[in-house]
Amino acid sequence: MSFFGLLFRMLAFPFRDPNWTKKLGIGFLLMISSLAVPFIPAWIATGYCYRIMRRILVENGEPSLPEWDDWGGLLSDGVKFWGVSILYSLPMLLFLFAGAVMMLVPVLLSVLISTNRNLQTQWEIFPYLLLGLLIGFALIFLGLLIGSALSLFQQAGLSHMARKGEFKAAFEIKGYWPILRAGLGPFLAVLLLASLFGAVIMMVGQVFIVTVVLMPLFPFFVALYTFLLMLYLYTFAALAYREGMRRLAASH
Repeated sequence: MSFFGLLFRMLAFPFRDPNWTKKLGIGFLLMISSLAVPFIPAWIATGYCYRIMRRILVENGEPSLPEWDDWGGLLSDGVKFWGVSILYSLPMLLFLFAGAVMMLVPVLLSVLISTNRNLQTQWEIFPYLLLGLLIGFALIFLGLLIGSALSLFQQAGLSHMARKGEFKAAFEIKGYWPILRAGLGPFLAVLLLASLFGAVIMMVGQVFIVTVVLMPLFPFFVALYTFLLMLYLYTFAALAYREGMRRLAASH
């Protein structure tokens, strides 16, 4: 079976647990509560995903839903995971912020200039406004490209941290680079599957937004989607890392 086929087969893993309704329900409630209590519930849910990765990478087991216990440990692991994700995302966020500023400034200037009845002044400054917009678009596009590349390193770094059990391991590029290189195909497959999953969910979300009857249910839909997406992404990243380790060992 191809790795892509393995991922599709693993889509059903949360529902094989006899208590899947209870375990997924707790994750769903945590994400709902994060709308009122920022960060902490989401950190706990992320720590839960960390446990799944540890089972795959340390115990070499199949993905399964662990028990909801040791909530302090879940919170601690979730905070570490969020810290790693933010640090890996910083370059992309900086480019996106710079691009947004470069696009916003020309828009604000155009509004101010539109109140000026001097048409000559408006035409003189127009090329600079257009240049600002183009630079803004370019920065945002570059930021998205950088983010896509760094997401591969983020997947590998988080998996390396889960395997080693240390925060600093997420940034030991020399340690996980051979695994990432050997398992590049599986890591790319995870990104592609995540994009497809996100696109489908976004389309379903539009149905909730434009339907009056379903609109009140939209926050609950987002909470469930967010938890399931986290569950799958971290699990699949660990599987890609394990596949990279297998391929690396087979090549030696």
